[in-house]
Amino acid sequence: LNNLINKFGIHLNYDSLIRMVYSESYFHPKEAKIENCITNGTMNDFVNNSNYQNTIKLKGRKRGRGNGDSRDWEILEDDKPNSSIIYPYGCTLGVTSENVIPLISSQEFCFPKQQTLCCLYEKYRNGRGSSQNGSGSVIVYGSVK
Repeated sequence: LNNLINKFGIHLNYDSLIRMVYSESYFHPKEAKIENCITNGTMNDFVNNSNYQNTIKLKGRKRGRGNGDSRDWEILEDDKPNSSIIYPYGCTLGVTSENVIPLISSQEFCFPKQQTLCCLYEKYRNGRGSSQNGSGSVIVYGSVK
């Protein structure tokens, strides 16, 4: 696999990403939950402004009137979008080309810190958006599950 993606300026490092903070949901240290992991500005804007992140949540709150059957519904929106991922049993990626854009990073709560976990290779020939030979995109994600 490394021989294939080396042509695009990306290589898999022979390491494992390990969570350094205990999590009740994920028992194995190689199952890393990484919050605010998106490093690319365009991808971050897309994720934070998508319909998935801007869903409206309803919260039921009982009022203390009469028999207590009436409910008042409040509409709550998340002020801070949560762009977190689970990165199970994965390795970090090495970037050696100027055409590679890092998308996701390991941040501070995993070891090794601040390493690329997902990246995008883009190369266009004869201008942006051309579909000639030698142009295209490849996304590499270093997790196995």
